[in-house]
Amino acid sequence: MPCMNNDGVVNAADLSKLKALLKYKIGDVNRDGKINSTDITLIKNHISKKAILSDAVLWYADVNGDGSIDISDFMKLGNDYNIPY
Repeated sequence: MPCMNNDGVVNAADLSKLKALLKYKIGDVNRDGKINSTDITLIKNHISKKAILSDAVLWYADVNGDGSIDISDFMKLGNDYNIPY
């Protein structure tokens, strides 16, 4: 059975983690409540290995939802929010 904290049991700890994930929108990589050029820069730097995103924010950077952070996430974020890149 799937769970958020990998302990094999779905419980309040999983709900707490889900609530935290859903607090911000996908694309709000720095979780400041805004989706802007800072977020697209964080994705670009992660892709180019200039900086590595923490596990806590990888979910927000996966803009296209395919399970990996790559150029398609960078471009989708820029296109969806009209952020120049």
